[in-house]
Amino acid sequence: MIQPQVARYMTAMLLIALITGLVHAQDAGTSTTAVLELDRGIDHAILEKDVAFLAQKLASSFRFTHGDGKFQSKSELIDAVRSGRMNAKTREVTDQDVEMHGDVFIVTGQIHVVRDNPDPARRDYRIWYVRVYRKRDGQLEQLSHRTVKSTLP
Repeated sequence: MIQPQVARYMTAMLLIALITGLVHAQDAGTSTTAVLELDRGIDHAILEKDVAFLAQKLASSFRFTHGDGKFQSKSELIDAVRSGRMNAKTREVTDQDVEMHGDVFIVTGQIHVVRDNPDPARRDYRIWYVRVYRKRDGQLEQLSHRTVKSTLP
C-alpha cells in the first residue's frame, strides 16, 4: 500500500507532467517542424511571388544579406520579388538544421537555385545560409537571412 504522503507527491508530479505536456502541445508555433516549414515556406513564397505571405512573415526590421555583402530591407526584398528581379525556376531547400533559444530560432541550410540567366555561371548554383526567426505575439517571423557561402563566381 502506498503511503498518503507518497501518493500526494506522485499525484502532484503527474499533474505537473500533464500540464507541461499540454502547454507544449498547444504551442506548436515553436516546434522545430513549424520553424522549418516556415523556412521552406518563405523560399516557396519567393518562387511563387507571394508578396502577401512575405509581408506577413518577414519582420519589419528584416534584413537580407547576399553573398556579395549587399543587403535588402523587407520592402526592398518584396519589391525585388514583385518585379521579378529576384526570380528563379526552382529554390530547393536542403540540409536544414534549427537551434532553439526560447523565442529565437537559428536555421542553417542550403538552397539549390535554378534560374534563367544569360550568364551560365548564374543559372544553377547553391547558397548556404543562416536565418534568424523569433516568435512574437504568438507568431513566427523571420528577422534575418545571411548567405554565408555560395557557388556563384
